[in-house]
This record gives sequence, C-alpha cells and structure tokens, in this order.
Amino acid sequence: MKILHILEPSSIGGVERIVSDLYKNNSSNFEVFVAIPKKFKKSFMESFFLQDSVNLIELDYDNQRKFSFKRILFYRKVVREIKPDIIHTHSRKACINVALFLRNSIHFRTQHMQDRDSIGLFDKLILAKNVDHWISTSKILKEYIQAQYGYVSINHIYNGVEIPNVKKTDVKIEGVTKIGFVGRLNKQKGLDLLIPILKRIEPLLINKYKFTVIGEGEEKIHLLELVNKLKLNDCVEFIGPKSDINSELIKFDFLLLPSRKEGLPLVMLEAMACGLPVVANNVGAIYEVIQNKVNGFIINSESDWLDLLPKLINGNIDLNKISVKATNLISSEFSVKRMCDEYCNSYQRHKAVSETKQ
Repeated sequence: MKILHILEPSSIGGVERIVSDLYKNNSSNFEVFVAIPKKFKKSFMESFFLQDSVNLIELDYDNQRKFSFKRILFYRKVVREIKPDIIHTHSRKACINVALFLRNSIHFRTQHMQDRDSIGLFDKLILAKNVDHWISTSKILKEYIQAQYGYVSINHIYNGVEIPNVKKTDVKIEGVTKIGFVGRLNKQKGLDLLIPILKRIEPLLINKYKFTVIGEGEEKIHLLELVNKLKLNDCVEFIGPKSDINSELIKFDFLLLPSRKEGLPLVMLEAMACGLPVVANNVGAIYEVIQNKVNGFIINSESDWLDLLPKLINGNIDLNKISVKATNLISSEFSVKRMCDEYCNSYQRHKAVSETKQ
C-alpha cells in the first residue's frame, strides 16, 4: 500500500516530527512518501536525520497562499507518478486543496491541534464531505472536530515518542535547581507570562535556580529584553536549539510548559519518557496525559504557578515517584511503535472498506 503524506509547514516542528516517524517506522506492507515544499525539505531532513530519497518529494512553489494554480499542478503531478492508495494531509491548507482537486485516492487528515482561526462555511462543507477519515491526536480534539464538521469518520491516535535508553534515575534537587523549557519562542508558548512569575517568587526562594530555555523564534528578542528588565540574567539563559533533546532533558530537575494553547505536545511526552517531571498549563490535551501530583503537575491559574514553583525550586516536593510513574505511562501508552501501528491499522481498515465499495 502506498501512503503519500503532504506537508505544508510554516516552520519545522512537532507535526513534521510525527510525519518523519511515520516515514521511518512503516512496515514492509507500506511504501511511504513525503511531499514537502522545497524551502523546507533540507531542514526537514536535517532535523530528523533523514537521508535523501526518491520517497522525499520536493514541491517547488510558494506555500504561503491558501490556493495556487502551481500547487495544484504539483499535487497532481506527484499523485500521477506515485498513484498513492492514501493521501494523508496534516494542515487545513493541504487538506482543502486535496479535498477539492484530488478525489481518486482515500483522503486521511490528521488534525494536530485546534485551528488558530475560524473555519469558513465553504471549508467546513468541503472537508466534511471529501475527507474520508479524520485522525485526532487526543480525545478533546476529536470532540472539537465533531463539533466543527458533524458526523465524520474519525478516531484518535495519541502522538508517540522514542523511549530513550538513558533516563533520570534519581530526581534530587541539590544546590542550584535546574529548570528547563523546550519549544518555539512564540506567543503560544507563554514564556512572556512565566518570566514575570519567576521574578515575583524571588522572596520565597531558599535555593538558587537556573532556568534554561532551548529553542528559537520570533519572540526571542522580546523575551531577552524582559529578562534584562526584570534583572533575571543570572537565573535565565537562552541557549538556542539543540539536536539531541533527550541529552538536554535529563540535565534538568523539571520542565515547564506555560503554553497558552497546545495540542498534545511532543516535548511533554519526551520529558516524561526520560523520567523528567513536567509542570504544564492545563490547555489542549495536557490533562489526558498528566494526572496532577501523580505523574506531573497541572497548572490552572497564575496562583498555581506562584504556589508550586517555590516548593519545587526549594526541593520541598519528592519528585522520584512522579518521575517513575511518568516514565511507565509513556513506555506503555505513548511509544512511537504504538503510534505507527495504530496509523497502519487505520490505513488497512479504510483501504479494505474502499475495496468492498468498488
């Protein structure tokens, strides 16, 4: 069976990571292709250690516009050459173009998070009718899709991560507490909300701490200015992106996710897989993974941050049991193998249904 994933990214991130895993971990029954705009192909390959191949297809057009004649020509050319059994889209832009102009293959759409803007009536009608099967990455996202598009064929498949060989075996805070953040430096990730909280808790701290920010993004200059304004330069450092995230995660005592909006963040799963406790705002599907004070910490308000962070930094909370339960959960329910197997099962089911209708 031939599967064609179409990516239309604005940057390389979690969605592309999931597709790279589906590309690398397919079974012998599947031949997987990934089509991606030319300007993102190199960074896609470098980010996920992929070798160039005829199965990685370069789309040469400006992908910023929702509709373009050149995009449709490229889509049709690729489909004509590959003859995929299933076309799998991962963004509304790719999805609407496939739904309108390519109807000879089964069309899968994975919705990775809620839409950033409202969905027009035309888009809703086309997608509800012409997407053959939807996949959500969480239960709450499944409810969102059903609310937007009505009764559609859908199931949820949680994102998966590689289970690392090296894990934190003893979470013990001594001397300087090491706190981490990993993600794109944009408004969505909420660092502009967290940094002032770090200033406000200073009178409550006994231990010193170092907050290390890993990532790049359009908000970096603003965040650096904020740190400087609040005189937190000795406590907060920005070290840019890192290729081996797991080796960075195990250096921390806990990870902070102050996001305004999320789907099912991969960095949360990666941290928990390493045995690193996660403190996260209660957004998106966070609560489907983290049980508060059992395998991590859920934050519902600013006052929760103000109450919890001093206790964590001062070493007043035993994190070892939380670390063990986090690792056990990810190993059993959120592995890459489990995710890829579930996608393959969905492909096979819908291919079989399609063949019986012919």
